[in-house]
Amino acid sequence: MNIGKTWREYKRRRLAKKGFASPTKKRHHNGSKPRAPSGRRGFRFVLSLLVVMLWVAATGTILYQRTYPKYTYVVGQTADRDIYSEVPFEYDDLAETQRQRQHASTQTAAVYRIERSPLEASQHLATQTIDALGELAVGDDALPFPEGRAAALIQDLKKGGFLESLQDVLQGKQNQELLKRLTRTALAQGIVKEDRLDLLKASADPSGRIYVLDVRDRRSSHAVGEVATTENAARQVAADYLAQYPATSPQQLEALQALLTPILPPNLVYDNERTMEIKDDATQSVPMAQRFVEAGIRILTRGEKIKQEDLLRLKAHEYKFQQQLRQKNSLREMLVISLITATVILVFGYAFRVMSPSSLRSRAELILIATIVILQILLTRLAIDVYYLQHSASVFLLPALPVAIGAMLLAQLNGLRVAIWAAVFTSIVAALQTGVSFQVFLCGCIASFVGAGFV
Repeated sequence: MNIGKTWREYKRRRLAKKGFASPTKKRHHNGSKPRAPSGRRGFRFVLSLLVVMLWVAATGTILYQRTYPKYTYVVGQTADRDIYSEVPFEYDDLAETQRQRQHASTQTAAVYRIERSPLEASQHLATQTIDALGELAVGDDALPFPEGRAAALIQDLKKGGFLESLQDVLQGKQNQELLKRLTRTALAQGIVKEDRLDLLKASADPSGRIYVLDVRDRRSSHAVGEVATTENAARQVAADYLAQYPATSPQQLEALQALLTPILPPNLVYDNERTMEIKDDATQSVPMAQRFVEAGIRILTRGEKIKQEDLLRLKAHEYKFQQQLRQKNSLREMLVISLITATVILVFGYAFRVMSPSSLRSRAELILIATIVILQILLTRLAIDVYYLQHSASVFLLPALPVAIGAMLLAQLNGLRVAIWAAVFTSIVAALQTGVSFQVFLCGCIASFVGAGFV
């Protein structure tokens, strides 16, 4: 096979496709569609290249996320810099949680316990005394219980002249059992000392209730008004007992109170251990209070002592930042951002064609405008990173500076319409680069309008 002949044939066919009649590059007309001027083809290439560069710059700066710096602060250390939030996040507010838990603890009722030994002794004394009084004859010096507290109580009642009145109201086993039952009920509800009544009211919850544990360790809620002193309990039991009689005398009421007062002693004591358990349960039931922090908010101030809550804020912010970084690095997020920036560029490209059609006929003017806009986009990204690294100014001010400067240049070189077009476009891109989109967009537009109008 002749290699030289094959090469010449390939060269002839290639030149023929370009419109040349022979390898001598003499043109001939073969009836095909006239080719576009080379200058027009070059302009389209440059325009396409500028659009692609603009899309790459916008998409890249939006997807770019710098690595979050690691802070190794400890409690008690002095902060050496201001730290601002780069993303919105939530953290556990320890101070608010402590306040809510303290409030829940103070709103919990205290626990009081009915002592078993005094209760059983009082019930035994009441049974012996009432049974003895039911069998005792008036004027008989012989006591059924010559020893013990019951005998002493009956002797005191006899000296006070109450035996006759008690014999009248305690006739019959049915009446005696009724008085025993009323006495047991009063003892089971709890009786407090007179000097402890104010403390009992102070330890109640806002609704005025406390918890009472019986001898079987069963808890029940009682209103403070239901817990009586010895005097009040004796008066109430005597009144309830005499309510069965159609007519009673004051002497009978006084005699019953004299009988009941010794057998209804205080038996209610404060149970500190169970009270602390209930208060702990109440505090633990209060969830951690969450506080929301917007992006661009200072979360640590230079010169302040680091507290535990500051470390929680930094940790929560770092976690949220890394989470957002992983989302931005996902393929789905990249595709979405790419489509958004492509749509924005197409919309603004059409707007540019309507606003300034003369600029589309100048290759140099297009290159100048695209270069300034790309520099604005890169500088806004850089300004945001400098802000979060140095924290030297407002998050809204630094991104707005490149936009304003670019608007001033374009207003001077290409006119006010092109400057406004570029300002709105770069403000949208800057807004997408940060976590505070609307504020940055608004600040960028205002700064660029002022800069363009000033020129």
